[in-house]
Amino acid sequence: MSTIVNDTIGGFNVFLKDQKSAPGTATLTLHQFDGAFETNYQEINIQDAKDLDQSSFVPRGSTALLDAIGQAMVSAGERLARNPAEKVVFTIITDGEENSSHEYTREKIFEMIKHQTEKYNWQFVFLGANQDAISVGTELGVQANASMTYKANSRGVEAAFLATSRNLAKTRSGEKPGMSFELEDYQEQDEA
Repeated sequence: MSTIVNDTIGGFNVFLKDQKSAPGTATLTLHQFDGAFETNYQEINIQDAKDLDQSSFVPRGSTALLDAIGQAMVSAGERLARNPAEKVVFTIITDGEENSSHEYTREKIFEMIKHQTEKYNWQFVFLGANQDAISVGTELGVQANASMTYKANSRGVEAAFLATSRNLAKTRSGEKPGMSFELEDYQEQDEA
């Protein structure tokens, strides 16, 4: 994400601001990954979440996507076993394809996502730049209508975060039964 780091920081911060102003309460966990897996916040009230900046969001290279998804799911599952949530929306955002995981395979992640979706009603979202994110997302077990390819430019990043925020707010409020993207969201990416 080094080429779109400022756009990603700005997009996330707009997403965060929008979600803070949405009705209801929400808990947020944010992990970032490359060759390493780091936690920015873990299970905090969204109102207490701090904006990202260039010191808290530092892309470094390599994409251990499968390991990051697996580690984040295990961590979330352990926390939620102790303190269940009414809704869980697990969002995966990457600008590159898997290239360095050692612990988890695509098949294992598919099984884990299927299990959490079927047994606990978790909802998964996959946003990917520089790839066919709908194909990659469905290979991981994410529904096609909850996956989106975004363009790795300012407008594409902005549109992806705005679409995610808009649809998450509708899901949180009960206006939508589940997290999914709409035709206009995909059209905005086409225009980016």
